[in-house]
Amino acid sequence: MFWDYTALALIALGGIPHGALDPILAKNARIYSTTYGFIIFICTYSFIGILTALFWIKSPFIGLSLFILISVYHFSRDQVSQMQGIPYATLILALTVWFWPAEVEQIFKGLIFGEDPKYIITVIHFAGYFAVLSLLLDIKNWNSQILFDLLMLLFLAVFFPPLIYFSLYFVFIHSARHIRHEFTLLDRETQGLAVKNMVTYSGLTILLAVTAYGWFSSNQDITDLHFKILFIGLAAITVPHMLLIELLRFLRAKVNSA
Repeated sequence: MFWDYTALALIALGGIPHGALDPILAKNARIYSTTYGFIIFICTYSFIGILTALFWIKSPFIGLSLFILISVYHFSRDQVSQMQGIPYATLILALTVWFWPAEVEQIFKGLIFGEDPKYIITVIHFAGYFAVLSLLLDIKNWNSQILFDLLMLLFLAVFFPPLIYFSLYFVFIHSARHIRHEFTLLDRETQGLAVKNMVTYSGLTILLAVTAYGWFSSNQDITDLHFKILFIGLAAITVPHMLLIELLRFLRAKVNSA
């Protein structure tokens, strides 16, 4: 239970803010420029998140499977090369399956509402071997970042249970890099506004998560509820966040090529 609360706290304090930066990034990219545009943006963003959560609840096995695929693609962007990024992101999942199989099975079982998760776990297990092979075949092109990342992930996967392992990666590698990169694209005044927005939207997200926890805790297994709040909540945030980030990449590439 201690590890569960620690992971939740890490994600809440260090992970959620990187998604809370999205409204500022959208405004800075001129996706919206007026109050009316902001309302449309927030409503659309929230609708996609709610739809994602409802789909997972309705079809948990498919929901978890799709979230894993989306996460692999999204986390692959932590590396400059997609040739390294996809295997790297696959390995993020495979490592914890290899070192903590019983714990991962318990988490996945809760996330798919009691269904058997062995098929998903088996796919991740063997996908990890292909990821290692792919990375080794490209070893001559490794840079210091991917070497550092792989060594850090291996260390975390060996010594920390899955939730802590994932939250440490999510906060100190994925989120930290995203925030640092995006802040370099903002002027000083916008950076100050971005910090205020991250605090505000993170607070609202945490309040929503606490409300959901209180609402469902009376008739749900507490351990499974932790998993569901964390990962279904992350899916609801990640899907619109990822769509926005891909749109921003497209718009920036279009500007740079012009």
